[in-house]
Amino acid sequence: VSTQSTWACLDTIRQLMAGMLLSFNKQRLGIYSSLVSYFLVAQPLAWYLAFKAQMNMKGIQLGQLAGFFCLVLLYSITVSYTHLTLPTIYSVQISVVAVSLKKK
Repeated sequence: VSTQSTWACLDTIRQLMAGMLLSFNKQRLGIYSSLVSYFLVAQPLAWYLAFKAQMNMKGIQLGQLAGFFCLVLLYSITVSYTHLTLPTIYSVQISVVAVSLKKK
């Protein structure tokens, strides 16, 4: 499996999870997850693999991919621990429709 196809699959999942966090109004948790995965996982690992392990550009790609995987994992954990029930989601959707109908 190539790095690009793995990246594309993880990016699709990340976009789905980011949309869910946005709909749950939990964007702040998403920002913290992004900061942790990028600065604490991706950058140090990419630096180590590229320069210490002598993998050059492939090390940078693998480090970034590992950070991206960590981001998807953190997003999944955040979404799974968000306590919303279906009636809450439906009431939000109904209120959005009601507001849009009042504007007309």
